[in-house]
Amino acid sequence: VGSMQAHGWICQLSFGFFYPIGFTLIFASVLVRTWRLYRIFIHYLDPGIFINEKFLITVICCMVGVNILIGIVWSAIDPFVGAYICVRITEDSDGLLVNEVIVTCNTKNNFLWAPLVFGYM
Repeated sequence: VGSMQAHGWICQLSFGFFYPIGFTLIFASVLVRTWRLYRIFIHYLDPGIFINEKFLITVICCMVGVNILIGIVWSAIDPFVGAYICVRITEDSDGLLVNEVIVTCNTKNNFLWAPLVFGYM
């Protein structure tokens, strides 16, 4: 079992940054591609409409930037705290005690941050 401080950092990186950014990268790319197809088929009679790839990538980067900003504010105001919950203690065949634990990640104001992150996405 690792230290609680290291586990807190892992929780912060996972739930504050990696999961929201991964979710945004997947669904923002789908959203941007769908929007591009919409624009192409709506303006098919106007050949002057051109959608630049740099613009699409900029939209995705802006969405990821908002997630990073929310993650930074979240980690500064209300950082994640890791906790171990003991499930059971058993004895194995060699007579050693085995402590089975569940590792959890919590914040004090989870009811505030979760709707903000998932509502944005």
